[in-house]
Amino acid sequence: MKEKFYKIISTGFYTGYVPYAPGTFGSVVGVIFYLLTEWTFYSYQIFLFGFFFFISYKSVSFAIRFFGNDDPSSVVCDEILGMWLSLIFFELNFYQIILAFIIFRFFDILKPFPIRRIEKRFKGPLGVILDDLVAGVYTKILLWIIISSGF
Repeated sequence: MKEKFYKIISTGFYTGYVPYAPGTFGSVVGVIFYLLTEWTFYSYQIFLFGFFFFISYKSVSFAIRFFGNDDPSSVVCDEILGMWLSLIFFELNFYQIILAFIIFRFFDILKPFPIRRIEKRFKGPLGVILDDLVAGVYTKILLWIIISSGF
């Protein structure tokens, strides 16, 4: 039962099994998490994000052993966390969410400095998750600049 739960979480509610671009589908789940929590108090958003981070960490640990790979492509809970982080604490309209999604996927795929270095330096579940969180921070900063300029 515990293994099934970890598999569900690590694969982003099975979106990680989509044959093409599983990370993109995992990022969509991150947008859904944001939409489900955007109306709550910031402290509650922090709690939910932290709780999902903890569950994801445990799930990625399981997935690494289960799939026999340091960063299995079907593990997308890291994309969920990164996308969710890039949106959290913003009150966004539809177009801003789409823009954030595109920016996050850009950073997640290209891995500009220091994202690639972080991905290589940290091993295990922290390494799997941390590069996407940094991509989320990059997205949040760029999105904030764009929104502040009037978009």
